[in-house]
Amino acid sequence: MPAQNVTKQNVTNRNVTRQNATSQGVTTQRNAANRKSAANEVRSASRIEYRPMLWDDIGAITQEFDRTWGRAVPMDSPQLSKMISRRFVLRYLAPSTGTRIACLDGRFMGATLVRAVGQTPLFPRAEEELRELDRELALSDAGRHALHGMALQRDIDVQMEQDSGVDRDSDAELELFLVAADARGHGVGGGLWRAMLEDFASAGVQRFHLHTDSDCDMGFYDHQRMICVAQRNISDTDDADLVLFAPEISRIYAGETERILGDVQHMGRTETDHTETSRMSRASRAAQLDITEQPNHMAAARKDGAR
Repeated sequence: MPAQNVTKQNVTNRNVTRQNATSQGVTTQRNAANRKSAANEVRSASRIEYRPMLWDDIGAITQEFDRTWGRAVPMDSPQLSKMISRRFVLRYLAPSTGTRIACLDGRFMGATLVRAVGQTPLFPRAEEELRELDRELALSDAGRHALHGMALQRDIDVQMEQDSGVDRDSDAELELFLVAADARGHGVGGGLWRAMLEDFASAGVQRFHLHTDSDCDMGFYDHQRMICVAQRNISDTDDADLVLFAPEISRIYAGETERILGDVQHMGRTETDHTETSRMSRASRAAQLDITEQPNHMAAARKDGAR
């Protein structure tokens, strides 16, 4: 019965064709979903805005500074803590010649304040505000203790710079590097860091330094392959106000702009290649499942780690 055999074969061919078309349709839908997901990721990242600082940003910077490093001792006073935080921000801002603010949908996400040798500070008004705030702090015992402790810490910073020679060898200083807690997972810290390095490179800054301490993520600078050129440990034998207001460990890191920027750019390319490879691997596995139709396959849960 050749005619019957041909008919059965045609039916079989049509079934296989329909199965292949269905499989291809599912694969196409999944690929479209993957492309849409990738586009959403790009749009989320693009919502981060990096811009120069305005004077009106001081309030947001101070609020996040206090949230991150606020010191309410010795009176456990939120008001005193905010005044101290504002003083720190003004002290870092006064000599700053370059600024970057990161915003997500208009919300403050982070900032960098830098001082480059030979350039004019952007906000001379900060010095006047700083003097006025010092007068206000000096009106109370707690405020005077705070001023004394901060002055001692400042003296330590200056001495560390002189002893290490970084004050002579450096073209610029990172005065403040602040990333909001709400910025976690949005790449704000990395974006601010890279933008600062690019600004330094454009301005001809060959070498820069920064102060950090045990209240911060000092390991970040080790990861960036910066060099710790000075360290000071605060002990119980030091001045009581210094112990009360200063972090336990203070460090100075120094680095060469072009080398660190090159590492950052290389790392960015490596992470991009890894991400694209992962996406391709997931798509390949999905396509293979469509073709082989494995009924016992169980989808693996994916856990994303927030930075």
